[in-house]
Amino acid sequence: MVGTLLITIRKQLGFSSARRFYNEHLDKRTRLEFNYQYYMKIEGNKVLPSPKIISSISSTLTEEFSDQLVVAYCETIFPTKRLLFQKIKKIDKAPFASKAIKTLPTLVQQQYLTENQVSTIGKSRDHYHCFLAVTIARAAVYIPDLKKKLKIKEMKNILEDLIIARLVTCEDNYVMSISNEMKFPTEISEALQKTYNQIDVWNTQAAQYLNFTNSMQKMIIRRVSPRYVELILNQANGLFDILRAADETNQSYNEDVMMMNLTISQGKLPG
Repeated sequence: MVGTLLITIRKQLGFSSARRFYNEHLDKRTRLEFNYQYYMKIEGNKVLPSPKIISSISSTLTEEFSDQLVVAYCETIFPTKRLLFQKIKKIDKAPFASKAIKTLPTLVQQQYLTENQVSTIGKSRDHYHCFLAVTIARAAVYIPDLKKKLKIKEMKNILEDLIIARLVTCEDNYVMSISNEMKFPTEISEALQKTYNQIDVWNTQAAQYLNFTNSMQKMIIRRVSPRYVELILNQANGLFDILRAADETNQSYNEDVMMMNLTISQGKLPG
């Protein structure tokens, strides 16, 4: 059952008590929508959590543990289909507490940023690019390598800011995002708009700052019929949709990072 499996998982991660696991592991790696008392009911098999809660917990675990938890949940919901979920290996009894920070799970809950988190990201260009690099990483990043790549002198202070804002977590000289799916708020305040304007500027500098190779750079200006405006915008949005869907389920294949920054402007000119 889900609760019994969670007890096994947290003990293998080195947490003898449920409170420590809740406070020091779960609460530091994802935005929780349930309190400690509810978590204890899950461990005690007294409640059946929602898929959203299981997704939230799974997003903090290694791929192996994440898969095990999802399988146990599916077995609980569909007991007559138990044989369908028997292919995943049983959990290895050997403890490996440090492994949880080294890889990203396959099941990740989308993380909606708060205005305070956006404010932290926008504190400086180094804050933004550090956040960007860690968020799209396939696994926990070795901090000295990140510092060398981004050429950030105040890396320690920046990571402390991102940790306080609950954007990343650090362990054993590795840093990992709490989620690899971040969504910025759409309800924009005056302060957010100012931050977004600054981020737009940093985005135009990001490719050069990160030492990316330009695969394509084009510019065109011409008169068009209003009938084609919507078609052009839809095609542009389609490119972004393709880029969002261009990753493989097996993260080991996602070696390249592609950045697309498209600006389409329209207006009136004499003539």
